[in-house]
Amino acid sequence: MKDFTHLRKNLKKDFSGLIQVKVAVLGDTSTQFLAEAIRSMGYEKDFNIVMWEADYNQIERQVFDNTSELYKYKPEIIIIFQSSHKLLSKFNKLQPNQYNTLARTELGIIDNTCNTLFHNLNTKIIFYNYSEINDAVFGNYSNKTESSFLFQLRKLNYELMEYAIKNHDFYLCDLSAIQNRFGRAVFFQHQYT
Repeated sequence: MKDFTHLRKNLKKDFSGLIQVKVAVLGDTSTQFLAEAIRSMGYEKDFNIVMWEADYNQIERQVFDNTSELYKYKPEIIIIFQSSHKLLSKFNKLQPNQYNTLARTELGIIDNTCNTLFHNLNTKIIFYNYSEINDAVFGNYSNKTESSFLFQLRKLNYELMEYAIKNHDFYLCDLSAIQNRFGRAVFFQHQYT
């Protein structure tokens, strides 16, 4: 796996002879480094990824406003990154009797988002699944407690796999598997977790 410092050097190279692909990145957190890494990795694979990046936390505005910059750009591929930390924040704002609905509710929002995009654009969607973070409320018992955050996060990741099976132009980037491979300590900067 290439490190970000190596990949960033590709941004100074000549992309002109490569196959051009229009990509849009939407996220509920900062995605500047993600966009740079994707464009740089494109160079490694002989693609000139022409990147458009939505402003911070503007997924809904870009998707549900037909006059948004996203629709003017008309990307071939849309990458959606939603943070596990933001998901935990949503979970923490729920009433206790709603905890066990998080996965279903979020999947409904994702489905609505994707259907809107598919209806308005001829595009493919790459959706990052959720890396695991544990609020540590239940410990190992969270695996038996449907209302625990970890249970809901894992359920949502499973439901996303089922969703990908049913939707031809919806693909998952498996962040959870990458985290499992390299470890949480490498995956997250400690000052932010």
